[in-house]
Amino acid sequence: MPLPAPTPTVPNNTQWGVSGGTGYQSGVSGINLVSGATSALGNNDTSGPWCIESQWMTVTYHRVPKGLSRNSLTEADFTLSGFSPAVNTVSGYLYATELACHVEARAYKTKSYDPYTTSAYHQPQKFQVNPLSADANGNSYGNVSAGTFGPGGTVTTSQVFFNRRLWDDTVDAVYDDTCNAYSHYGVVSGAQEVSYPASGFGLYIQPVPSQSFAQKLSLFLGWDWNGFDELSPITVPYLCKLVVRNNGFASDPGAYTAQSDTVADVITTLNIIGMNVVTGQWLYHSDRFNVNTNWEGCLAWYPVDTSLLCTHYSINRHDYS
Repeated sequence: MPLPAPTPTVPNNTQWGVSGGTGYQSGVSGINLVSGATSALGNNDTSGPWCIESQWMTVTYHRVPKGLSRNSLTEADFTLSGFSPAVNTVSGYLYATELACHVEARAYKTKSYDPYTTSAYHQPQKFQVNPLSADANGNSYGNVSAGTFGPGGTVTTSQVFFNRRLWDDTVDAVYDDTCNAYSHYGVVSGAQEVSYPASGFGLYIQPVPSQSFAQKLSLFLGWDWNGFDELSPITVPYLCKLVVRNNGFASDPGAYTAQSDTVADVITTLNIIGMNVVTGQWLYHSDRFNVNTNWEGCLAWYPVDTSLLCTHYSINRHDYS
């Protein structure tokens, strides 16, 4: 039985810490924590130099449809008067929903000569989820439980990972990694007429700026929505089509309700994305587009451009306790 239609409402924002999982895994982070981290060295001690490492991540997300089942048109649905087609064939049932995400991350190591009063210091990375009560169209889907995604929102780093110890020339080197990517991509393709009257066709492939279709739910329905040109965020050339794909997270079968969200979804998603910013897997950006070799704009496409990745980011620095 289909669920009732969502109720339009005014979105509001709530903030919750992400907890309910394991604590900081200090033994597997790849960082040797120095003993005596709180021992005093006196006021403004100048010994050093210091090795300082830090990382943070922000995820902006919205839940989108993942496939649609609807009735097919028949010739009998068309008429020469009134509405044509004569029946409502647009509506259908969702197979599932999932999150479409924009991720921004940074991991860096610096060499510092600043004075400190302790021999070392470290803290794990903690997160805060900021769910909206409604989607981009103002529809709500029930009460959003504490610490869960809801239909859209952000997850921010409430406490950055930070580790300071003495610099070791034999193992330390500075780095500064950043990643700005999306779980989805869009591309316009087709056989466009190159002259008129048509004397030939040329292959047309063009990326869609990754930020241009954020929160446009219709674009994630696959081929079913392609007949509705008014939904396109860009002008699509004649004989071409806009294709959108999403390697989403926290997939939920059937129609979405806020009650189906769990804290485990948030933790799992953060850890998967945290691994993806290292490798580029399932992450895209239109800046990575290459008409011959990488029309999806995949960050993991060979040869990998590591300047677009956070190769030193580690999920072992996450703390969900």
